[in-house]
Amino acid sequence: MKLKTLSKKQIRNLQIYGLILCGYVLWCFVTDRSLEFVFIIIAIVQLLVSFYFEEDQRLNSQLPIVQNPTDYLRFSNDEIVFNNHRFMQNNIRKVAIEPVGDVVYFSLPFNPIAPGVIAGFRFPVQLKDNFESYILSHLPRVC
Repeated sequence: MKLKTLSKKQIRNLQIYGLILCGYVLWCFVTDRSLEFVFIIIAIVQLLVSFYFEEDQRLNSQLPIVQNPTDYLRFSNDEIVFNNHRFMQNNIRKVAIEPVGDVVYFSLPFNPIAPGVIAGFRFPVQLKDNFESYILSHLPRVC
């Protein structure tokens, strides 16, 4: 069985819970209070739940990398089509084109495909200007 490596957020949560538990045990020892295991069980359950509902399942690192964004994103019959998703052009309120390092992130931030899941993709930064003019030619009101 292979264990999953912990993300920075999970390591931080583990450190915080460790400090809280150590502080609680120390407080009980110094004040002669009884160590209530209910608190410890609640803290452990919260830690496990935070690992289960990890936020790293979010989008940006899982967006597909596209080598030719103008071919990948198509405009047809008043629709925008990419990544097996269809959006009506008149429903598009905003597009996001954000260069980060050597890649550019494209997304439709106000048109989620599911709660908390934004449709988008990544492409090489060299294609940014060409892609922006392509988008402006089809959706001049949203850029």
